[in-house]
Amino acid sequence: LSPIASLPPELYIVILTHIPPAELQTTAWALSTALPCSPIPLHHLYQHIHIDTKRQLPRLWRKLNLSTPESEDHHESNWIQSFELRAWDPDADVLVNTVQLIPQLQYLHLNIGTTFAPEHLEDLFKKPQQSLRLLSLRFRPYVEKATYYQFLKGSYSDSMIELLAGWPGIATLKRISIVQDPLPSGAFAPQTSFAQPIVFHSLTVLRVLSLSPLARGVTHLRLRVPARPVISQLISPGSFPALYALDLSTSSLADADQTLPQLVASLPSLRHLILDGCSLNREGWRELGRSCALAGLPKARAREKALSEWITANKAMSSPTPNDGDALPELLPPQNVAVARRPRRGRRGLAQSTVSLRSHSPPRRATPILSSSSTSAAAAALLPSAAKIRILPPVPRLVTLSTTLSPVPNALKRADWTEEFESGWASGMDTIRAVWARLRASGRTGTVRVMCFDEVASAEHLEG
Repeated sequence: LSPIASLPPELYIVILTHIPPAELQTTAWALSTALPCSPIPLHHLYQHIHIDTKRQLPRLWRKLNLSTPESEDHHESNWIQSFELRAWDPDADVLVNTVQLIPQLQYLHLNIGTTFAPEHLEDLFKKPQQSLRLLSLRFRPYVEKATYYQFLKGSYSDSMIELLAGWPGIATLKRISIVQDPLPSGAFAPQTSFAQPIVFHSLTVLRVLSLSPLARGVTHLRLRVPARPVISQLISPGSFPALYALDLSTSSLADADQTLPQLVASLPSLRHLILDGCSLNREGWRELGRSCALAGLPKARAREKALSEWITANKAMSSPTPNDGDALPELLPPQNVAVARRPRRGRRGLAQSTVSLRSHSPPRRATPILSSSSTSAAAAALLPSAAKIRILPPVPRLVTLSTTLSPVPNALKRADWTEEFESGWASGMDTIRAVWARLRASGRTGTVRVMCFDEVASAEHLEG
């Protein structure tokens, strides 16, 4: 070891930069123990923290909480980039206090077992982590003995998702993983007659998260909730607009012929979809491939109908009356105005207006009206036009669809099913191309006005 002990500090840094992050902490510790007098950079001990046992967590907390460095930049907490909790039985209070001492955390993975309560997660995510790049939460709430404390208290992790949905958009946070482990078969035998705890009581919080500012920049999402219909919470317009890869393994996938095309149409940037363990055993893979390729067609038709109704309603409201001259009435009534009195019977004065935008109770509107300057400007160009508006159906960008089947089919049957799906996909894409060609030809003649969806499509009027 004497030649190694005489190496300059720069060479130690070069050696440690080639160590995988999962082994960097143990490697730096081994070198510093074997060569106590060598100038090994100590910040490698804290750069990637891995907690394998519950005894390690209090030691780390004492080190970060009680250390008094000469300057703030040399504090051990500022060296930590990733924190991974591998143990399932730590002290949750100590964990929360430890994570809150790390100001520039980039990667966070937590194994959340029975020692955690929803209050711990609320304290952990109450304040946004502005430096996060990856957030990974793995739940295993199962117990060996029956307990009804969680059900009686209403103790679920829905509030944690609501806190994440309230975070502002974080440009660096691209990957989110929320996984509930399936119940291991035979793990708690013979005590299998009682209901095990669940992580989320209502899946609607996932829809709130999908439409939140935090979801706008997420490109990779793993969302595994065993035997729960997660997919129905991700098909709202504007859900995860930049999503590139999606993993919904172990979730319930009822009526795949309808839900899968809706998912493809709702996520315009989706390239890779993983559905392992979703019980997608079926025949008719060709029809499924065609319906996924044609997912944008009913979306475009529904938007055309809604847009036509909205423009018709705005035309009726903005049409001038003989007593209005050239001026158009306001499309939105003013706020906080006095209620007009009911006119008396008899002859009216010449100065009395025949148009009133105020009433004792505002009438209900079947369709929204103009409410923003940008939308009003766009609608102004369409209102005088008699051309019918047609929308090009979005072209799906899905590249791979991965799923596991049980029982596992033989290689020949698996190849046949893959070929059927690809054949149906190609047939659907041919139909999409034909629709595009027909609408573009109509647009060149001037009989219709052709529009297309933006990258981030909204469901509001002309926006998107």
